[in-house]
Amino acid sequence: MQSKNSNKRVIAILLYVGAIFAVPAIVAALFGSYLDNKYSTAPLYSAISFVVAFVLSWLTVIRLYIKETKKLETKTDEKNGMVKSNTSNKN
Repeated sequence: MQSKNSNKRVIAILLYVGAIFAVPAIVAALFGSYLDNKYSTAPLYSAISFVVAFVLSWLTVIRLYIKETKKLETKTDEKNGMVKSNTSNKN
């Protein structure tokens, strides 16, 4: 049962990471294209928009990684604490 929940969690995180990259890339394409057409600067604003979107996406993924790592450490610590308390009660 726990394996199915963890698999669902992994799939959800992967979809979320995909969205973290896809949504800013789409917004960057639309915004960069609009600015390039408005100011006749063919690839300049599109390139800048993509670079900004890429950097922001990676920063968001790093934040997510840190958050999920802390959750996992907390769960591991709780599990280890429960195991220690169970073994100490048996003595």
